[in-house]
Amino acid sequence: MIVLNATTDVLEVILSTAKTSTDMQFVASYRDVSAAGGEVASRQVGVTNGVTAVPIVSAPASGYQHVVDFISVHNEDSKVKVVTIRLNANSVMYTLWSDYLLPGESVVYAHKAGFQRLTSGGVTISGHTPVVTVDYQAFTTAGNYLWVKPTTFTPQFVMVICIGGGGGGGAGSPIQNTLNDGRRGGGSGGGGGAYNRKLFRVTDLCATEPVLVGNGGAGGGAMADPSFVPYYAGYSGATGGISSFGAEGTSSQGNVMAGGGAGGYRGAWQDVATIGSGGGGGGTGGSGTMGDYTVHGLGGPPGAGSAAVAWPSARGGMGAAPGFNTADPSLDGGYGEYGGGGGGGHGDFTPNGPGDGGCSIFGGGGGGGGANCDLLSVDYPAMPGGVSGIIGVGGGGTAGVSGLNGSTSPTAGGNGANGSTRKCGDGGGGGGGSGTWVTDKAGANGGNGGSPGGGGGGGGTGYCSSAAGVKGGNGGNGGAGAVYVFCW
Repeated sequence: MIVLNATTDVLEVILSTAKTSTDMQFVASYRDVSAAGGEVASRQVGVTNGVTAVPIVSAPASGYQHVVDFISVHNEDSKVKVVTIRLNANSVMYTLWSDYLLPGESVVYAHKAGFQRLTSGGVTISGHTPVVTVDYQAFTTAGNYLWVKPTTFTPQFVMVICIGGGGGGGAGSPIQNTLNDGRRGGGSGGGGGAYNRKLFRVTDLCATEPVLVGNGGAGGGAMADPSFVPYYAGYSGATGGISSFGAEGTSSQGNVMAGGGAGGYRGAWQDVATIGSGGGGGGTGGSGTMGDYTVHGLGGPPGAGSAAVAWPSARGGMGAAPGFNTADPSLDGGYGEYGGGGGGGHGDFTPNGPGDGGCSIFGGGGGGGGANCDLLSVDYPAMPGGVSGIIGVGGGGTAGVSGLNGSTSPTAGGNGANGSTRKCGDGGGGGGGSGTWVTDKAGANGGNGGSPGGGGGGGGTGYCSSAAGVKGGNGGNGGAGAVYVFCW
């Protein structure tokens, strides 16, 4: 039994944290026993008050004892709490029972049976059951936010995952049959966003920390009637935004950051401008860079970006090399580990058709290149985007299908699959081209990169018999970045 025999003895209940939504209810039954041996049954009811102690059984009057027969404290709250029942003997605290209570559970004391923890169904829980409480906050829309340290329990560690935005794919080019060079390039794929993570002690972080979620890069828009702009017939994709967490440094270099994938180079018509590099994948130290018809798109720092034959740990995959008048085999995007995959490029002569998007073990997949057409009106089909979760190229958003002799229209590249906290988004597939010169056909759009961090696919080529405004396909948009914060 529990006996309060002094006017300074109080039985109290106190919680580890403030309530989340609802105070806990308690009931206590006791006997008020006089020195002469008479007794009167009594009870006390109430609710808890967070970290402020509340009397379950108040102190007896002078010459009396309170003999406690029964106590019940029921967790009505929506979160797990640590409940402590203690004897306050003239401000000296003696813990009688302390443990977790899950929502719906109770702790019950009965004379001769002692304290028991009960499930919501009234079944006794034997022994101490450790409970790990986890707070999860996800930021998946581009913008600035504040992470708030949880206050409903006392956490020890914080894991932060940052994923940069994917780069947009470049637009494809149309061609007019009035021009003497029929080569026209599809757009190159955008690079995938980087993946970065870091473990903190909760005491190393402030009560709030700034969060930046990078935007997905916009796909390049196609341009109609390219005759007045030599070599140019589309716009390159935009670079994806950096995602970061933490107060140190600038808004683009927090305690944890992940770079965005670079945009894919635009398709164009005639001579050297028909070739182009895919966008470099983002790195854990910065965003990738866009290439052009002379150089690779470089993966973001640190270190040197990878081609399709090797990969570093933190830098993004290198965008595909621009192939020109040679059997250049490097039109596939490079792949990465934590850096995003590079975008697939495009060349101008066989076998330099579009390249696959590069993959990444953790980062976003690069977008696939859009369909090309050479000066003999031979169509080179679009290629798929890269995936997140493996080493290699391709396997992401499906490639669009080119038109057949003008009788069918090309199809758009497939969107890359969305990811989660487990993996990033896949790259979008390249858009199909108009096919051989028969009838006016616009190129098809590249697929959008999956969120978070997939690169957009390049747009396919189009054909117009005159300056009729037929366009190439638009580049696909890159997937937005994300920041995930786990606290336990």
